[in-house]
Amino acid sequence: MKDTDDDRQMYAEVFKSGHDLIKDALCELDCGEALLNDQYQVSARDQLSTILGGCYSVPVITSSTSPTLVEVSHDVFQYKGPELDVTISGGVITSLKLHGREYIPQGGKGNQYVIFDDKPLYWQAWDVEIYHFDTRQELCNKNTRIISNTSEDIRIETTTKISDVSSIKTQYIFPTASSSSQSLLSIQADISWHETMKFLKVEFPTNLTSLQANYETQFGIIQRPTHYNTTWDAAKFEVCSHRFADLSESTAGLSILNESKYGFAVSGPMMRLSLLRSPKMPDKDADMSDHHSVKWGILPHKGPLDMKTILEARRFNARSHISSLVPFHNTTTTITNNKNDKRNGKRNEYYTHPFTIKSNHPNNGFIIDNIKRGEDDVDVSPYSTLADENGHGGLEIRKTRSVVLRIYDALGGRDTARLVISGLKNVKRVRRCNLLEDDIGNDLELIKTNNENGSDGGDERIEVEFELRAFEILSLRVEFE
Repeated sequence: MKDTDDDRQMYAEVFKSGHDLIKDALCELDCGEALLNDQYQVSARDQLSTILGGCYSVPVITSSTSPTLVEVSHDVFQYKGPELDVTISGGVITSLKLHGREYIPQGGKGNQYVIFDDKPLYWQAWDVEIYHFDTRQELCNKNTRIISNTSEDIRIETTTKISDVSSIKTQYIFPTASSSSQSLLSIQADISWHETMKFLKVEFPTNLTSLQANYETQFGIIQRPTHYNTTWDAAKFEVCSHRFADLSESTAGLSILNESKYGFAVSGPMMRLSLLRSPKMPDKDADMSDHHSVKWGILPHKGPLDMKTILEARRFNARSHISSLVPFHNTTTTITNNKNDKRNGKRNEYYTHPFTIKSNHPNNGFIIDNIKRGEDDVDVSPYSTLADENGHGGLEIRKTRSVVLRIYDALGGRDTARLVISGLKNVKRVRRCNLLEDDIGNDLELIKTNNENGSDGGDERIEVEFELRAFEILSLRVEFE
């Protein structure tokens, strides 16, 4: 629908509510707007990796090699970083190298905007037909320039004219010395869109060869053919993907991360991300707006699809919320089931990782996706969204306090691993449960081990061994005394 003042007001209220929730969560974890420690930043846990929960301290990471961006000739820019080398000419990527390995074919144009006629046979807002590829038109860029070139921010901006009423302003955001990933090229596009029955996409030609492309779905990955050998294959020309699509050989691959656009098409070595359509039925104003903000990322990698793409895609979609803390030296509150429990120790004892996964497999795909309180715990059930005005939630109340973890395999391989519980006292038992949080089977064995690095003041930690099948979702209830 077309943006209106009412729409913008509603979105503003939703964003305000979200920021308030984040602020409340940080306050509960003792984070706030205070002095920032010189050596550590404190970040809200945002599902970046296999270890989640609470706040944690992370060192400010800096690369030993400072990236550089220069304009080598008119409209030609070269970026050189510790891992990534990029050449942009005419507003498109003409060279993309990771550790010297080229990913763009000679004469190829990466991040090339293309537009197609979009005239399906029946339902305009739902259908897209394979013959739309026959109407491909490249869009030209102009006014490409460096808009920031500092140690903390390196950007190039270019402008693309779609028509007399539509345009795109694109920013290439390069890794800096302090970036968490030195191989991720981020792209931010601000699109003014007022077309009629057109389909806007962005292309990424590669020099990779594979019969299958990988597309993330919720709790897993699907594979679709990159060829049209049969009518069944041809019918899969447009694929729904969640946070990334990946095309890989045995020695190298390219992942396209996306933040808000979920249509993808891979044909041979060509990868295409769908950005906007403009159907006129049933709503003639569908997607018409002066401000579509879209972000995606280009992540070349060594070898086939692995956990690096999984974690970078999660990071790309769940941004950190940076907060600061007032340093203190004598006492530290530990994240335990007792809020009044205090002990002496170093500052980073407060920010241990309560739950981590340990595996001997180098490419284990296990992810802790969610950490929550048990819905039927005695101190949660009366305040649950299921509860009525009298605090009755319809569930049998457990006279315990527990935390439920949802773990899944993201890469599609059976493996055995251990859940490591650190810094949490009085763990009584760990059990499997289903998605309704009903217990399944017997208690899992609690294996007590000594902390390896001593960051928990020499405390014991508990490990629980479990097995996951390919793409299986596992729920574990950690119960406290």
